[in-house]
Amino acid sequence: MDAPEGRHQNIKTPDRDYLPGDNVLITSVEFGMANQYLLDLSKNVKRGLKTKAEMGWYSGYAPLGYLNTKTREKRR
Repeated sequence: MDAPEGRHQNIKTPDRDYLPGDNVLITSVEFGMANQYLLDLSKNVKRGLKTKAEMGWYSGYAPLGYLNTKTREKRR
């Protein structure tokens, strides 16, 4: 039997498979935890990039024509 249009039959993740008959409460809690992880990760990355910018560091690789050096070498 095919699932109604617009609905998924199965969601596969590295940890487990989510089937339509699974407990909705547990599935909702796991999806909520995943969403919270993404929100926290976003805040941490933005805070780290802002801190690097305040210190005068580039947020990624050096611009074209400049060398990338490791942190230990910068302190010398």
